[in-house]
Amino acid sequence: MKAYKSVILLLILISLAACSTPDETDRNTTIFNIQAWIDAPLTNAVLPLEPYKLIFHGANEAGVDEFEIHVNGVQQAVVPATASLFPQRSNKSLYYGEYSWSPPAPGTYLLAVFAGSQGELSSPAQVQVVVGQELDGLPVIEIETPIVSLEPTLTLTPTLTPTAEPEPCIFTSLVGLNCREGPGVLYDYVDSFVKDQSAPVVGASITGYHWYVVGPNTGLVCAVSNDPRYGYTTGLCEGQPQFTPPPEPTLTPTVQVRSAPAEEAKGCTVRQAGGAIICVSPCPRNAAPGEPCTP
Repeated sequence: MKAYKSVILLLILISLAACSTPDETDRNTTIFNIQAWIDAPLTNAVLPLEPYKLIFHGANEAGVDEFEIHVNGVQQAVVPATASLFPQRSNKSLYYGEYSWSPPAPGTYLLAVFAGSQGELSSPAQVQVVVGQELDGLPVIEIETPIVSLEPTLTLTPTLTPTAEPEPCIFTSLVGLNCREGPGVLYDYVDSFVKDQSAPVVGASITGYHWYVVGPNTGLVCAVSNDPRYGYTTGLCEGQPQFTPPPEPTLTPTVQVRSAPAEEAKGCTVRQAGGAIICVSPCPRNAAPGEPCTP
């Protein structure tokens, strides 16, 4: 009889143990299946040296009570969790939290957030950020901190786009055109253009009415009109250096001296019987040699 009672008691204890084990297992699974993630900032973000609001979420079937915030492995704060207004994530309830973090100095920081439920913490959600590098022009203070379970990041190599060289300014004639020592017809020409002939522009006149070009035939710098009737330019022609023209040539007037009219001959040469030639006026008829002369 005693043996029968012992067997019954043993069966009752086994049944009770079997009934309690699933509840404890379910409770542990619920607690330890906590998730946490950081919404802002993103990893490798560059932040200003001023307070920044961290935003994060957590999810767990049994709920999330609080969030722990760590910076470079040191706990900074514990903030309460607030039920999210968004739909549930699978069969887990969503919770979110916020924390205003003030970075103490420029540098690289590892931010970590843990979601807590019933005294248990999730694995850390982590992001690495840089503070003050671009906005303040201050040097980055590198902090040697091991990074745990960071998501792989994609390193982008910047592609340098070559800057196109500006096209030089070129003058092209529309007609036959003289290229002169200075800007105007008072200067002598040192080169010339035929229609559709081109030359590089190296400057402009002070008045802006002429271009200075390298002569297409002689290679000498000379001036041509920028009147659109005579030619046109292509390329980057703004900001050409101004050339000071040489002094205008002085025109010396030519004085023509008219010689006095030759005295009109009043007679002619006459050969005498003895062979001498004299000038006789008036000239006799059939005089010989009879050249005009003045007695």
